[in-house]
Amino acid sequence: MILFTAAMMVIEIAAGTAFNSMALLADGWHMSTHVAAFLITALAYYFSRRHSADPRYSFGTGRMG
Repeated sequence: MILFTAAMMVIEIAAGTAFNSMALLADGWHMSTHVAAFLITALAYYFSRRHSADPRYSFGTGRMG
């Protein structure tokens, strides 16, 4: 999902630049915020999975859901 969103972001920014479309540029840059949110979520999930057996992290991956 992250790769698909990032690919569409790049396509929209490139098309918006090529065709001078402010709407495509705006949506492309807006999609960059979605890609950033996906990456932050993936990092948080990775961190919680890595520490799921550690008793210092009491919620484990259940808290992420």
